[in-house]
Amino acid sequence: MGDAAAFLKQIEAVERNDPSCFSIELSRQASLEETYLLAAAFTHNTNLKRVVLSDNKIGVAGAIALGKALQENTGLELIGLGGNRFGDEGIAAIANALKINTTLKELGLWGNSIGDPGAIVLADALKFNVGLTRLGLSDNKITSAGAVALADALKANTTLTEIYLSQQQIDAEGAQAFADALKFNVRLVTLELGGNPSIPPEILSQIAASLADPARTAARLAAASEWADTKPAREI
Repeated sequence: MGDAAAFLKQIEAVERNDPSCFSIELSRQASLEETYLLAAAFTHNTNLKRVVLSDNKIGVAGAIALGKALQENTGLELIGLGGNRFGDEGIAAIANALKINTTLKELGLWGNSIGDPGAIVLADALKFNVGLTRLGLSDNKITSAGAVALADALKANTTLTEIYLSQQQIDAEGAQAFADALKFNVRLVTLELGGNPSIPPEILSQIAASLADPARTAARLAAASEWADTKPAREI
């Protein structure tokens, strides 16, 4: 990053578990080496709540390092990893962490070249995860095969309230799987599927009607209360 001294100062604060260091924003600034340092520093930190590493070049190696750190971390609530293009291999490392981590609430994975294999691995982790509420997956390479797996995970997951899947290659089969899953899941209140032109309008209408169902009122109010400072639903 441009200011190496400032970065090292942040790392030292994270290593000390300094309560005043609760957010780190390094979009378009962190190298792979700096990602390694950050991952090692926040592994046992309990005060850092928010890390944004969007649009860097951390690759698979960086995703693996962050995944290992997330398996042990018990404080972080948001991590934004969009635009790092680490693909299915990288998301596998993050997914493994989600099976263990119970404190992470928001995960941004947009623009990472994630295909169906990665979506399927992630879906399996979501069946076990009990903390995540917001999941951003837009601008990846997920087709209906991955969408069906994610929809199936919603039948078991009880915490997710928002999923973003815009700009994929999902068609009627994948969308219908979500529509069917919403008959079982009453926690989800936002499912963004824009930019998937092969989804028939009637299925989108069916999904919208399910999301507007009064049965989701409790979940909607809980989500609004928890994220009152962010106002509208948005992707990480």
